[in-house]
Amino acid sequence: MNTLKNGGPLPRDLVTRKSLENACAAVAATGGSTNAALHIPAIEHEADARFVLDDVSEVLARTPLIGDLQPGGKYLVLGSVSRRWRACGVERAVRRRLPAW
Repeated sequence: MNTLKNGGPLPRDLVTRKSLENACAAVAATGGSTNAALHIPAIEHEADARFVLDDVSEVLARTPLIGDLQPGGKYLVLGSVSRRWRACGVERAVRRRLPAW
């Protein structure tokens, strides 16, 4: 918080086209919310990272589903799975699914 209070970094200093591609891939790989297709270009707009809805669509199309965590999906996020997801994040969830995939 002190860093932010002292004027930086701003979102446009952190958000890049590559980070937005990674966010889209994480959403697609885990069966995430379709709202991401709207939120990610909105983030792009604020960060001025040149990433539009067509870019989101391209990343979603090329990314395989490796963990169906969507509501009602095969790996519904409840109980211990939900706690593990919050504690470990996307990278750990993907690494756990890849050997079985």
